[in-house]
Amino acid sequence: MVAATFFRVAGDAPGNMCLIFTLREAITLLRQLTSDPIIDEESIFHSEIARSALQETGSILAGSYLSSFSDFTGLNLSPSVPFLTVDMAAAVLSYGLMEMSQVSDYAIIIDTQLKNGETEHSGIDSHFLLLPDPDSFQKIFKSLGVPVNE
Repeated sequence: MVAATFFRVAGDAPGNMCLIFTLREAITLLRQLTSDPIIDEESIFHSEIARSALQETGSILAGSYLSSFSDFTGLNLSPSVPFLTVDMAAAVLSYGLMEMSQVSDYAIIIDTQLKNGETEHSGIDSHFLLLPDPDSFQKIFKSLGVPVNE
């Protein structure tokens, strides 16, 4: 089981973006964000505060990544309002990847670890998947000065 926040990326190189946490990591993150030690798996399904916290975390991280990526590439990119889902990993990934796999074989994967500077805890692991639309790859590669085989 995973908790995933989906975004549509708009701008010069449109596509989709997904932030994925294992359910265990999502619960750990929610306990730290809310200071509520009794948050559990059911909270993610039924608590509006828990769901909102995961969506907001996704929004902040997506905005940060896209801002950095925009600065690096010179492309204008912005995330949509987040959509949160909690499901089996295969179901979550197939939602975002199925349509894209018919037209593209590329994705940008960003492994992410959230750390609290006050503790020795190793951090909360997650993964970002940036799935640019097929036409967007050429724009991204061009902005990076990477030759594109046409």
